[in-house]
Amino acid sequence: MSRIRKAAGFTMLEVLVSMLVLALGVLAAVSVMLQAERASSSGYMRQIATQYAYDMVDRMRANSGQVGAGAYDVASGTAPSTLQSDCQSSACSSSAMATFDKYQWLTDLQNNLPGGTGSISQPAGGAATERVVQVWWNDAGVGGGVATQSLRTVM
Repeated sequence: MSRIRKAAGFTMLEVLVSMLVLALGVLAAVSVMLQAERASSSGYMRQIATQYAYDMVDRMRANSGQVGAGAYDVASGTAPSTLQSDCQSSACSSSAMATFDKYQWLTDLQNNLPGGTGSISQPAGGAATERVVQVWWNDAGVGGGVATQSLRTVM
């Protein structure tokens, strides 16, 4: 009769081992999901940065006369408040439009990318109408990652 009793159930040790294996599996699944979330967030930030870089390139193409004059050049770390012009409520000149475009662009970068900023400059040895548009943002996020990311586009 004792043989039948032993074969009828699980021992406490077997139950604990199975719970440990299950817990390790759940932890591994959670870790994979967190890594996927970080990668997704990083990809989303890169998409936003690309969108804003090409937005500025389109603005410069629409006002190409001011590109050669250097009106679109922006140094890295420029505060948007130093560039504000009143082109929304009244008609403005092409140079005022360039200032307003830079203001809007830098404001959008600051508001939509963590630590977002940008610069526009003429490349060394480049044509007068050629510009390099760069966007930087902080991609560290929750749980680590590369702190500063950048995107470079040549117009």
